Amino acid sequence: MVKFMKTNKNILLFLTLLLIFAGAVYFRAEVFMPPALDEDHIIINKTNNKLYYYENRKLQKIYNVSTGETPELTPEGWFRIVAMQKNPHGGEKVKNNPFGSRWMGLEIPGHEDGLKYGIHGTDSPETIGTYESGGCIRMDNNDAKELYSLVQINTPVVIFSDITLTGFKETLTNT
Repeated sequence: MVKFMKTNKNILLFLTLLLIFAGAVYFRAEVFMPPALDEDHIIINKTNNKLYYYENRKLQKIYNVSTGETPELTPEGWFRIVAMQKNPHGGEKVKNNPFGSRWMGLEIPGHEDGLKYGIHGTDSPETIGTYESGGCIRMDNNDAKELYSLVQINTPVVIFSDITLTGFKETLTNT
């Protein structure tokens, strides 16, 4: 019975990701191919400003984030991390550094070097959970440090909005 339930969860996850991918393909011709379900990956929901980190098919962590001031500023689709930098532009020690303590640059069509769009810390923690960025995904600096230690180059990232992830639990797994 337990194996049957795990299989159903995997099928539900696969179908949800397939639905997201189909929508991304329909609305955007250039998208990164979806991650295999066995890969560690990040899912960012712009509707609720949450970042979900998955390791070994299991939800490990949920972070509050900020996304674009308007919906079109933060691109949607299947991407991957292609650049990682500690203390970009001087990090937290530099006053008014909008990139905070860590930068995880995304390969976005037209911006493949990972320097235009990314997941990063911020010097304005009060903006977390809001729609205030110029297109990047902002995180609390401590959360950005933690996520940075968990991901690596080529980690898949899915960004979407207006889709309900039925079956995804906003609770941490203990395994």
